[in-house]
Amino acid sequence: MADAAPDPEPPRGPSAEPRPGMMERINRRRDTHKDRGRIYRAVWVVAAFTVLLAGLAMTVLPGPAVLVIPLGLLMLSFEFAWAERLFDESVRRAEGARARARGIDRRQKILAGVAVLAAVAAFAVALAAWLL
Repeated sequence: MADAAPDPEPPRGPSAEPRPGMMERINRRRDTHKDRGRIYRAVWVVAAFTVLLAGLAMTVLPGPAVLVIPLGLLMLSFEFAWAERLFDESVRRAEGARARARGIDRRQKILAGVAVLAAVAAFAVALAAWLL
């Protein structure tokens, strides 16, 4: 019996589809969410807007806004088509950014590291000058 050829790796890049397992689970959850009662769904919407507003606040306050905002959009996408479109677009963009980050060569990574270190050093010097 001949060995089967391995499945080719799915295409990556800005046009690549998000991981199907994750999106299938989300879509199943969206479908089952519609069967919930009104009170549950109303509480869900309030909680989702609270998470989204907390994420928006984290854009100026300390916190993981890049994780909390999509979570709030995901929660809202169970009820609203506009939130579903925004969430799906954010997933597509995140997958594209991930693919672009994987394509960065060693020289670019070194230059980025040097730039970050220079920024941290500049901040430290400015802070020291301000405090003295």
